[in-house]
Amino acid sequence: MASPHGDVLALLMGSNERARVTRAFVINPERAWSAAAMVEAVQVPAVVARQTLQALASAGFARVARRRSGPLAVEYAPLDGPAFAALREFILQVALPNLTQWARELARVGGRVRLVVASGILAGDLTRPENETTPELLIVADKADPTRFRRAVARLEREIGRELAVALFSREEFAYRRNIHDRALREVFERPHRVVRGSVEAF
Repeated sequence: MASPHGDVLALLMGSNERARVTRAFVINPERAWSAAAMVEAVQVPAVVARQTLQALASAGFARVARRRSGPLAVEYAPLDGPAFAALREFILQVALPNLTQWARELARVGGRVRLVVASGILAGDLTRPENETTPELLIVADKADPTRFRRAVARLEREIGRELAVALFSREEFAYRRNIHDRALREVFERPHRVVRGSVEAF
């Protein structure tokens, strides 16, 4: 969950951009990151991506996985051990993106948002398989503008460095799927999840 004191990782790292690089690196341990890939994923300047990855390696959280020509092409991967595990636990517990604030922003641009439920990494769940298709964000909204909605989701994706599995339903469709015990909904609610906005019992 997010800290009540704002982006605590940004406060510790000295900037929002360095925090985004660190967060993306730590919560996506299955991949190796070059600075160039990080720039594309979280939209930060190349120098910030390169320096932050180098700092993570110097501090014992990362290792060089592959050396390629050019400073932006060197790939870094997590350095397994107690230090990386502790950093990941810290980020999952107090330094994930502020979903409550994001849901308020979504409500201003994405129609009448009645329910937002987070699962998977956004709920601190590390058990989700890499190829899992269960929604990480389940949103119920009426009259949602698809373009504005997608832009809002993209802003959140830049905070974690990858695409999210998102399910968007109207009020009627969600109520119908809940009544028939839809498999996708069951997989969300039977695993660790967090109701960010609204109430499931309202449907």
